[in-house]
Amino acid sequence: STSSYRSIRRSYLDYLENENVDVYRGGGQRDEVVSLEEYASVLKRSKMSINFSFSVHDQSQLKVRVFEILYCGALMLESKNEETCKYFIPGVDYVEYESKEDLLEKIKYYSVHEDERERIASNGHQKAISKYSHNQFWEKITSRMAENNLFVNHD
Repeated sequence: STSSYRSIRRSYLDYLENENVDVYRGGGQRDEVVSLEEYASVLKRSKMSINFSFSVHDQSQLKVRVFEILYCGALMLESKNEETCKYFIPGVDYVEYESKEDLLEKIKYYSVHEDERERIASNGHQKAISKYSHNQFWEKITSRMAENNLFVNHD
């Protein structure tokens, strides 16, 4: 989506397109909706995916898109923020950017330095699937429930 507080995304994407970067635009909750299958397919085919952490009131947030990108194995380019780095390491698991110009430079850099791009993308992918998958989520929930005797025995 590029409406409301998300309008900054449009300026970034327009800038990249004006600099001859091939950008895929689609989806969004209120924009041109794509199916879940198409969304996953686009992410899986992407070498790099951009995420914007900007939210309302100039706050940043950890978005589910972070995990979606990393689960699919693309290099995630993420706007620098205080949330994502609580779970993943910048420069190791993903790449931060601070401006449109910085984002463009990093896209150009990782387009040429394929080995480095693939290494960082692989690190992020491995960490996402090993530490933050649905299996780990439900294991934590059920183990905490068991620790607190919250399971009901229906015998």
